[in-house]
Amino acid sequence: MADTGHLKTQQHELVKQHIEFDGSGRTEYIYTVRSDAPDGCPCSVVRYGYLGVTTNVVYVKEYTGVWDATWELF
Repeated sequence: MADTGHLKTQQHELVKQHIEFDGSGRTEYIYTVRSDAPDGCPCSVVRYGYLGVTTNVVYVKEYTGVWDATWELF
């Protein structure tokens, strides 16, 4: 069974996110994890797919990823 503990935490706690953009400036990935999560902690990832060069979202996939503390720039 997959580890979904991080999802239960996000339901009732503060979170932090990292957003990555594609070459056209559109959101491609959003990584979400609890606000006190350390480097390497499991996180949820949402990936977006677009219709050609438009901003119309035609595909969304959610999966588990790993938080990278280097994303925290402040």
